[in-house]
Amino acid sequence: GGGPRSTCYVKAKRSILKMPKRWPACSILLYIVSLSISSSTPCAFVTKPPRSRAPNLRTRATTGSIFDKAFLENIEKFYSPDTATELMGPLIYSLVRSTRPKTIVELGAGYTTLWICKAAFDAAEEAAEEAVAIKRGDASWVLWNSAVGENVLDEATYAGTYSGSGAVPSKAAEAYEPTVHIVDIFSEEAQSHYTNKAAFEEAMTALAPETDKGGARCQLHARDWGEFGEEWDKSVPIDFLWLDGFNRETFYQYWPYVSENGGVCILHSTMNNHKNYAFIQELKLHQATKGFCEFELVSLVEPHKWQQNSCTLLRKVSKYNAAEQIVRGRA
Repeated sequence: GGGPRSTCYVKAKRSILKMPKRWPACSILLYIVSLSISSSTPCAFVTKPPRSRAPNLRTRATTGSIFDKAFLENIEKFYSPDTATELMGPLIYSLVRSTRPKTIVELGAGYTTLWICKAAFDAAEEAAEEAVAIKRGDASWVLWNSAVGENVLDEATYAGTYSGSGAVPSKAAEAYEPTVHIVDIFSEEAQSHYTNKAAFEEAMTALAPETDKGGARCQLHARDWGEFGEEWDKSVPIDFLWLDGFNRETFYQYWPYVSENGGVCILHSTMNNHKNYAFIQELKLHQATKGFCEFELVSLVEPHKWQQNSCTLLRKVSKYNAAEQIVRGRA
């Protein structure tokens, strides 16, 4: 017949006549397809529409509190220039939201407290919406328990490129309901940065989502760090530990509680005085000589500051099994 189909066919036929005779058939076919795609006139064999990217799923590029002007204005009163955590807040928010820890502990309430709580609320709400999208069949294909994810896992298991137990996909299918513990003495006598516990409780309540989609819980504990650590339930691993104003003794008290399967610990202000810097070197020496497979470590520095200018991230991996996450033999 005539029309678009004939136009495309003629273009392809003329191009084939100009091609070298030694080109294999598969190359010719690919060449025809490329012509049809680049042509303003569509060919008959280009029939599949572009993949839908789940337009209703909340986890897109510009969602979350880091882009919420109202949230930033509401927490501004909790910021202190002396603590210089205006960049630590967004950093920790992103880490909590992306790693989705189940149990989070912050030692030392402050500006970062509200970022952590909001990250937990946002991540829980996102997880709930993902579960709905999966049931609806339009979830992002990168999720473990999406239709594509399940197919990839099945194929990798059959091909022998996945040797995990399936624990990670099973955990991904569970409801995400994190708990955040904020520990501070809230006392003028003890020189706490923030003494008004009621103000924090009010702000944290305002951060909670209006709907019941998210299952996150945030709890304030007016306690001494040492006493709280002594009473910690040793059967509950800490997935994310933020030591705001850490010291050596507190680290070694809480470090055994951090999950050995990828638990994250962040130490604040580690590179701006001799004592803290020496402690980081102590950890690196331990890593190099005794605990190479115990934890990973990296320090970040804000070079424009001389005080409160750094943090060190540790990830405990003594029981982390990389095979649980790898399903393909290529990037």
